[in-house]
Amino acid sequence: MASIAGRLNWDGDSSYIEITGSDGNKTVLMEGQGTVQNTARTCGPRLSCWREKSVSVAVYATGSETENLAKLVAAQYLSSPESLKSYHESTLSLALIDSDQGKVFLSVDLFARFPLYFCQDSSGIRFSTSSTALAYPFEGLGEGSTEGSADGKISAQINPQSVFHYLYFHMVPTPHSIYQNVQAVESSHIIEISKDQLSKQLIPGLADMRVSKASPNDSQRLRDRLAASVDQKSTECKATFLSGGLDSSTITGLLAKSREGDVDAYSVGFDADGYDEMPYARLAAKHYGVRHHEIYLTPADVVDLLPKIAARYEEPFGNSSALPTLFCATAAAADGHKSMLAGDGGDELFAGNERYAKQKLFEFYLKLPLAARKLTEASMLSAPLLDKIPPFAKLQSYIKQARIPLPDRLETYNFFSRNRPADVIHADLVQQIDLDGPLDLLREVYQQPPQADSLHRMLWLDWKQTLADNDLRKVTTMCDLAGVDVHYPMLAPELVEMARTLPSGLLLPGQKLRNFYKQSFSDFLPQQIINKPKHGFGLPFGVWMRDYAPLQEMAYDALSDLRKRNYLYEDYLDQLVKLHKHDHAAYYGEFIWVFMMLELWLQAHEL
Repeated sequence: MASIAGRLNWDGDSSYIEITGSDGNKTVLMEGQGTVQNTARTCGPRLSCWREKSVSVAVYATGSETENLAKLVAAQYLSSPESLKSYHESTLSLALIDSDQGKVFLSVDLFARFPLYFCQDSSGIRFSTSSTALAYPFEGLGEGSTEGSADGKISAQINPQSVFHYLYFHMVPTPHSIYQNVQAVESSHIIEISKDQLSKQLIPGLADMRVSKASPNDSQRLRDRLAASVDQKSTECKATFLSGGLDSSTITGLLAKSREGDVDAYSVGFDADGYDEMPYARLAAKHYGVRHHEIYLTPADVVDLLPKIAARYEEPFGNSSALPTLFCATAAAADGHKSMLAGDGGDELFAGNERYAKQKLFEFYLKLPLAARKLTEASMLSAPLLDKIPPFAKLQSYIKQARIPLPDRLETYNFFSRNRPADVIHADLVQQIDLDGPLDLLREVYQQPPQADSLHRMLWLDWKQTLADNDLRKVTTMCDLAGVDVHYPMLAPELVEMARTLPSGLLLPGQKLRNFYKQSFSDFLPQQIINKPKHGFGLPFGVWMRDYAPLQEMAYDALSDLRKRNYLYEDYLDQLVKLHKHDHAAYYGEFIWVFMMLELWLQAHEL
């Protein structure tokens, strides 16, 4: 995708926005000049840029209106700076420099499909679509976040807190960056930066959960809006990701309906017990009459591609389903496709994640009268030996978890909630980090909606972290590596707006996940898919690493190098390897994957 880099010196002697096109050519915006950049393919998001007088603007957006958007933003801003707020919405990212006022404005769309990073010092500010580009010094704008390495080269500094965030979340959540003094623009926010001030504001309306009463027409509205979202892309796109789940099957079926079956659906399978969902993908492909492309991944493929995958991400990224995503996208590109449709977002919009139902059970306890809870806790938590009796032990666990407030309770089973960080994380790293940082971040995001019940707050949290910081980052980056654009019909503004308004009782009646969605498409989706458990493109890395020597060698070599960085204790890593070999290969393999990807990323960036 076309990228940007910009800077503003506080003394006013220099400001510009530089665009690097998908062909690698660089352009610096000049007075009265604009440009529109597509991605490397024929469709997808556009970058619109314009410079007029003291104002330079770059806008990432989708849709036909993009072409003159930057020029329009610049003109209206010059007329009325307050008008800038009207352009900050769920599908748009923007960078604006006002050199006369000595200000920079940055904002990122709701799902961070067009990320931005920035760094500042006493000389000025730089911003870019690449965090790595900001991690090194830039002549004329201070020395940045750098230090000399042993061989005399300049290297970027890693942020210790972000290393812990990665270990905790398996990715680096915004607004943090893996680099020292480089920040990511948090999705759905606008940042105003001047020499003496940095202010961050939630874009008005984006966090509002405007719940209304259920309507008999809600199901029809959902079907119509999702069909329209797919139809918008149907002329330029005829390829889909197909896992055989609810969302990918729906998107594939709607595209097949729009294109009269002229659709290529791509699925990944694994020759490992409990991981292969190809039968469901075949069922969906046959049901909708599309051309089905089955790709089976092998351990040798993992060894071949892992370093490339690790290097491609702007930040360390530990989601193992990146690899099967890349395989699907690469196969589609080899068949001549320029873009694909993905089903991401359905669970986060329409209450499909198991944690929503589980937390509802705990919230029920908190609705009991205070006196009843105190009596229950006094009798259950203080009585001796009850924790030795299975039914009572389970009840004790329930009460203890229910007493933990949201969103902290969501992390009850996080590794660092069940293990003392100081027993795992090296003392050198512990001294540099705030162990409460991850939970503080979750709490801040969870409280951003001004008024919302617990379900809608969890949805909002997942929009920001599960989608923006994880799933969409995974899919978008792998599609970019493969050379195809990707579109997310589920995340059309009309569908996001609908998810804000649907009452919790409709989204999640009792313990029925995705109930509203399933009922809405009950006559469109095969019943076997409606009733199947959720899975996705999970990777049997732990099992393969146990049995395939080259993959095991790659992983162990990475852990050996990671030991030298003093992030994790050597004894812990040795114990992890032993448990993987002799206990639960799949479970402990996931931890090894996360640590291995961190080391491979650091090596790829020569850090």
